Formats: sequence, C-alpha cells, structure tokens
Amino acid sequence: ATGGVVAGTSAGTDCLTSYTMITGGASYNGLVNGTKLFWRTAEYSDEDIMTAYGPGGVGLFPYGLVDTHFANRGRQGRMIRLMTDSRTLPTGSLRAFGVDENTALVVTGPWLQRSASVIGERGVLMLDATDAEQPLSTSSYNNNNNIVPALVKLRATRLSVGDSLDLSSWQLTPASFKVAMAGRETPLPPATSQDVFAEGSFEFDSLTRSLLLSTSQSTQGVSKETSPQAVLTVSKAPASGAANTAQGFDGINPTTGLYAYTYSELWVSVYMK
Repeated sequence: ATGGVVAGTSAGTDCLTSYTMITGGASYNGLVNGTKLFWRTAEYSDEDIMTAYGPGGVGLFPYGLVDTHFANRGRQGRMIRLMTDSRTLPTGSLRAFGVDENTALVVTGPWLQRSASVIGERGVLMLDATDAEQPLSTSSYNNNNNIVPALVKLRATRLSVGDSLDLSSWQLTPASFKVAMAGRETPLPPATSQDVFAEGSFEFDSLTRSLLLSTSQSTQGVSKETSPQAVLTVSKAPASGAANTAQGFDGINPTTGLYAYTYSELWVSVYMK
C-alpha cells in the first residue's frame, strides 16, 4: 500500500527505528553504568537504569537511533551512551535523533530521496558519530571500576519548525524566516550548567543557543552528581585550533509568532571525571 501515514508518540516513536531501540533510563546512570542491552523484552523497577532492545524496532525509520521527550528530560547523555554501546552491533548506528515533546519529525519523499522536517513547539537534535573518537586518555573509572568511555567529536545538528534535512546528503536547509546568527555574536560568555541533564530546564539548548550568539569558542555543562561527574562540552570547532564549522539560524515564525532556532556543525564531547 502507498500513501499511508505512520506516526507514533513517546515509545511509539522509539519503536519506529530500524536500529537498537531505547527502552528506558536516565542520562547520568546511562553514562556511568552503560546500557543493558536485551535480546528479549525485559523490565527493571528502577527507571534510571538504562536499557535497550538489541534487535531494534519495526524498521520504518532506517536513519538512526531514536529517542523522545528529548530536551525536556535532558536525555542527551543517554543517547550518547547508547550510540557508544551499540555502535559495533549489527543494529547499532552512527546517527541518532532526539525528538522533543509536542514536536514531530516528519519524513516524506520517495524511499531513496527522503527528507525530514519538523512541526510543533520545539526541535529535533541529530547527533552524528561518524567522526567521533574515544580517547583512552580521557576515559575514567566509576566506583565499581567499570570503564566509562569518553566520546569526543560528535557532530550536532538541530532542526526546528520549517527546516528541512536531506536524509541522503544530511544537508540542512533552514526555514526561510530564519537568518544567520553569524555577525550578531557578543563578547558576553555563553551559558554554562551545573545540572546539564536536568529535566524541564532545557540546559543543553541554553548552552548551544548562547554559544552561537557569543564570540566564545566553547562552553560546558556538568552533571549535578559528582562521584563521578559527567562533563559535556559544546564547541564551534571539532578540535582545538581547528576552523569553526558551526552555523546557526534563528527567527520568529510568522505563523505562530514564536521564536525558533536551528544549527549545524556544533561539536559535542562528554567524559567523566
């Protein structure tokens, strides 16, 4: 059949992926203790324990891992760890999509020429680990002497209303009402965070938006937990001394009157100390 629409919300979105399907957990617990990958259905009473279903979802979204309630619940950490833990599996992926609440990622077009756009209140974050590295020098051990890998050079792209992402070339086209942030930077320092994975406060979004409007080259947030503490860095360049690649765009949606912003080529690193 053709012409139908398949949609889901929350777990109904998660299960659309062709890849490892996230089933639970919190960012900090996931970063410290890793993903418990199952090849059959399983449940844990502790909702902070990070779990995933190894065989993957129903296969209608073959473009990467999927997570939901994303910025609202500070789930950047758990997605980064799932990418790390599953990347060598047949159902692992080097790309992941985090969809915010009251927001949809809409995929349209012929099978090999598809594009994605966003509708709704907030945005969708795409993380790309194609160029990511895991330097042993910044890995650490948690209290159980389990290795906690660092992951650096994750490419971050954010879509919001009106933007389009080509799912073959991964080229982002901002909405026509958005203008470049470049040229509007100020010397004011960007936001930082002492609870970067907090629920309901959109800490990661504050880091990225303020960085794009600052002359600073990077900013940082940490977890409120300190034994060990997660450190998340957002940068405009993939490495120290490298050229800036970040591009940001923002504007007022003429239909709703609401502010929206998007970006590509920001770089995210995370490690434990």
